[in-house]
Amino acid sequence: LLFGGRLKRQHADQAAIRAERQAEMARVFPALADVAIDYSWGGYIDMGLNKVPQFGRHSPRILYAQGFAGHGVALTGLAGQLMARAIVEDDAGFELLTRLKAPSVPLAGIADAALIRLGVAFYRLCDRLGW
Repeated sequence: LLFGGRLKRQHADQAAIRAERQAEMARVFPALADVAIDYSWGGYIDMGLNKVPQFGRHSPRILYAQGFAGHGVALTGLAGQLMARAIVEDDAGFELLTRLKAPSVPLAGIADAALIRLGVAFYRLCDRLGW
């Protein structure tokens, strides 16, 4: 079982992350209240403005995939397969995804921390309002 969610604070140690995930998992799945969590991790997620993963090429031999918006567990396997296929045989699937363009972030590099806090606050409000 992979179980994720937002942390209550920006910087937390692994024990705190594990404890928060354990409490939330027990709330959602009460039967799992005493089941140990083997692995946990935390940090910022990579999210573009349109919440769509970004695929591209820096050069013919350098490909990238980023911005999985918290859905990386589900999508990075597919991204890896498409990238591998693009390198060794057929790049049609990967090239199709490179056409999805992401809007640029206003004030990027100038007010990053403030923009992250604003985005987190907005999405927490959306969660509370059920949007």
